[in-house]
Amino acid sequence: MKSIFHVFFLFFLTNLSSQNISVKYTNIYDLSVPMTRESRIIIDPITLSAMYHEDFKSTKRIGRDGNEESSTATASVKRSLDKYFVTDSDCKRFLYDDFALKHYKVADNHPFTDWDISEESKLIAGFRAYKATSEFRGRKWIVWFTPDIPFPYGPWKFCGLPGLILEAHDAEKQWTYVAKEINLNSKDQIMIPDDKLFTKVSIKEFVTLKDEFHTNFLNSVDQDEREAVMVEKRNLRAGIETKFEWE
Repeated sequence: MKSIFHVFFLFFLTNLSSQNISVKYTNIYDLSVPMTRESRIIIDPITLSAMYHEDFKSTKRIGRDGNEESSTATASVKRSLDKYFVTDSDCKRFLYDDFALKHYKVADNHPFTDWDISEESKLIAGFRAYKATSEFRGRKWIVWFTPDIPFPYGPWKFCGLPGLILEAHDAEKQWTYVAKEINLNSKDQIMIPDDKLFTKVSIKEFVTLKDEFHTNFLNSVDQDEREAVMVEKRNLRAGIETKFEWE
């Protein structure tokens, strides 16, 4: 299967010319405050690199009736910087993110491993996609990838399959990504943020920084206020990643 993939990849590459690939996703977050967000991945077939970008300005709450509210990002998701992931073909990635009003470039090379690929398939945005599962940092993930776009990338940090991931969700369906628009001849370019504006840290340093910030915040409030912010403590690791490989 691997040799067939390589042959198909070379055929795909020679017929793609110098155009990039652009895929737009809708992210659905079924959390305490349900919301949606638009995101996009741009793949450069020549350099075999990819950039994934989450547009925080597109964030919308999901109302009790299941419909998106017309208002854009609430105060809780307003940021000075959108979130970017830059990944190479070996699944080595950098996260460009901000936290507590500071910009960080985070090296995060821990890969998805032990993908279990199924013969189950379905059509997504006109492409035949196959099911695969894996566990990553505290969550089990179910994804659908297409060998018809033979690049090992996907939304968020997904990487390592013989085709682009078009849909993904965790087992509890709290975090869902669905491809909505695919352009195989895009003029969109990978625009990497200026490194000079960012403090370079490892993923372990970044996670420790955020954990310490939330812990210090909780310890700073007086006893009467602690009950009101216990939700903050319970949600300290309620994000998309709940457990890390060094723990």
